[in-house]
Amino acid sequence: MKKILSTLLAFVMLATTIMAVPFTAKAEAAGSLDIQLASTASLKTGTSVSASLNDTFTLSAQGNNFDISIGNDGSNKSYWKGFYADTEYTEAFTLTTNCKYKLQIILLRDEYSANTPAEIRFRGTKIASLDDLGVPSAVNSSVKVSRLSLNVWQVNLNMEELIINNQKGEFVPTGLPQTVTADPAPEGKHFAGWTGTYHVGIDTKDVTFGEAKAMQTTLTIPSSDSAVSVNSYYADHSFTEIITPEKKATCLSSGRTAEMGCSGCDATIPSTEIPPTGHTEVSADNAVAPRCTIAGRESDTVCKTCGIIIKSGAIIPATGHDFGTNNENCSRCGATNPNYVAPTPTPTPTPTPEPTTQAPAQNTQSTTAPAEEPAMPVSVKNGGLTYELNADGEYVAKKAKKPTVKKLAKGKKAFTVTYSKVSGVTGYEVQYSTSKKFTKKTTKKATFKGNKKFTQTVKKLSGNKKYYVRVRTYKTISVNGNTVKAYSGWSSAKTVATKK
Repeated sequence: MKKILSTLLAFVMLATTIMAVPFTAKAEAAGSLDIQLASTASLKTGTSVSASLNDTFTLSAQGNNFDISIGNDGSNKSYWKGFYADTEYTEAFTLTTNCKYKLQIILLRDEYSANTPAEIRFRGTKIASLDDLGVPSAVNSSVKVSRLSLNVWQVNLNMEELIINNQKGEFVPTGLPQTVTADPAPEGKHFAGWTGTYHVGIDTKDVTFGEAKAMQTTLTIPSSDSAVSVNSYYADHSFTEIITPEKKATCLSSGRTAEMGCSGCDATIPSTEIPPTGHTEVSADNAVAPRCTIAGRESDTVCKTCGIIIKSGAIIPATGHDFGTNNENCSRCGATNPNYVAPTPTPTPTPTPEPTTQAPAQNTQSTTAPAEEPAMPVSVKNGGLTYELNADGEYVAKKAKKPTVKKLAKGKKAFTVTYSKVSGVTGYEVQYSTSKKFTKKTTKKATFKGNKKFTQTVKKLSGNKKYYVRVRTYKTISVNGNTVKAYSGWSSAKTVATKK
């Protein structure tokens, strides 16, 4: 009986146009049959080369006969074999590119058959169920079940060639989901997604992916006329996302560059440490000249960048008074010499008058030239600043801090000016002119003593007139025993128009 059935199966299989490719079939627990196809050789797309592979499969569904084959549609050549319980089998198959394949499972029910599998699986996915009598029924639209004779059934599953990244992948069933994994991205690039096409007649259609932006995704092979081709593609990194912001380095603290992230993947450019810049040493130009009884000091050394004092200026001892040999006053500050000794006058002898002929009296007048005032020095130092004598006979320090005009408000034939405070000065001088060049004929000034009030009103002006206004500071200093005003430079000028 078994011999007769085998002959019948051979006739059925030869009548089916198939050509073999490698697979593995093994039974799972509880009488199920799971068929696992082995991967094909790695072949370039479009070539006509072929390869032979050996594979082993095991059938453990006891008491049943199975004939399993995979073939190429259109071929007159067939590979098939009958298998019994707990049978291992090794077969060499020939692969051909650009083919369409069909998996065929023939189940034979006879008096020796027992414990028919409850289901047939392909790569873990159920494709057919069997009842108690061993009759299969399809559970997927891509699976076809047909009855060949009284106790013989055939289960067919169509398959297509899947080409991944221009490399021949394997033959996979239509209608069942498949998993594809992209190769690691080349250096300097990141995975960007999948593309895929297949043909239906003369039309080209796109493959639908489960998640087109994931390196591992799924797709379902459609029933088509040619191979299905999918490709992963890659893009250059775009480091535009700031993960950790940049931190500037200071004189004493280190900084860092920004940590950047790629907008298309998890790649990053890590931040790098920036060492401290260190101090840039300059003179603070705040030296104080020593006086007769008051010590001075040299300029501090400060950092040009952060302003911190790096080294304090050395103390310069007081000079002491200069009374000369026996001067009544100090030649530097004019202080009285406590040890001064007035010289004793030498008596002048009275000459004996000689008799003379008295001449007519003449009207003479003795004149004494007035004492000349000492010349004013061209420059003087005071409070760490150097004041230079300008063409107007004023002492002006270019480095003295200037005030600024903060606000101007117009009034009736008047204006009110508000200026900034400058510490250590005696007062402020406001200059106003109808000429932006501040010519002498158009310019006047108002002096405000004190350093507590910084809003002043200038009155008795022309109405409906535009004035240019600027301000400077002054302080009183002693020059050659004389008290004089020493000025800062002028602030920037602003304009205001008076009311009628």
